[in-house]
Amino acid sequence: MKKIKVVRLGGCHWCESLTSQLNELEIQYESIDADENGSLADSLEDLLNTNYYPIVIIETPTIFYYLYRPSDAKDAGYTTLNNKATKIGCLTLSAFVTQIKQLI
Repeated sequence: MKKIKVVRLGGCHWCESLTSQLNELEIQYESIDADENGSLADSLEDLLNTNYYPIVIIETPTIFYYLYRPSDAKDAGYTTLNNKATKIGCLTLSAFVTQIKQLI
């Protein structure tokens, strides 16, 4: 089964909007507060070269997908990190939702 984790910041409009849409679509996910999990948040920011939230992790038995807001539009789209991970830069909230629905 695929696991979805949403790493979010309190007070983040994008985070609140995304989790609201996931709830409306009845897509189950684990919510992770970046402030309470600073080392995880720092690692993800370094890995994805961003400090924007939310960051969505979709874990399958064979690969991890990281959906994130890139700091530059040229970083949008798919980038393979290695044979076990792919990062996907999403420029809009609807892109996040579309990618999540395609990957689950």
